[in-house]
Amino acid sequence: LQEIPSQMFDSCCYSRFEAKIHDLREQMMTSSVSSSSTSLRSTQKRTLYIRALFDYDGSAADLSAPNQALPFGFGDILHVSSAGEEEWWPARHLSPPPPNCPEVGLIPSRRRAEKKERSRLKMVRVSRSQDRSVSLCTSC
Repeated sequence: LQEIPSQMFDSCCYSRFEAKIHDLREQMMTSSVSSSSTSLRSTQKRTLYIRALFDYDGSAADLSAPNQALPFGFGDILHVSSAGEEEWWPARHLSPPPPNCPEVGLIPSRRRAEKKERSRLKMVRVSRSQDRSVSLCTSC
């Protein structure tokens, strides 16, 4: 075992350290109380460019799609002007938009798109398992 010098445990320094921790805790608590309407998540928005990895037609099939949904196709390059925690991001086509499509609108956020894909895959798995059970029963 190694001996620790006694000056490392100076009670004055330790008291200042404890006071500083107490002050920081108080600041954190008062700032969280005063901003209770804000989320603990980062609400910082960022601008980014994306290349679409799937087609999105913005149709009524997506029941929660806003009426200004921006259709895009696989490979389209879009400029997202404000990507945050929301489910819909404002975007515009950088390449010419498809015929009869607006140049600017709302696109599903990455989180929303991934959630929809997981839901779709779950439905496919359920329907396949139901199909197998039906085919097993018909062979009886």
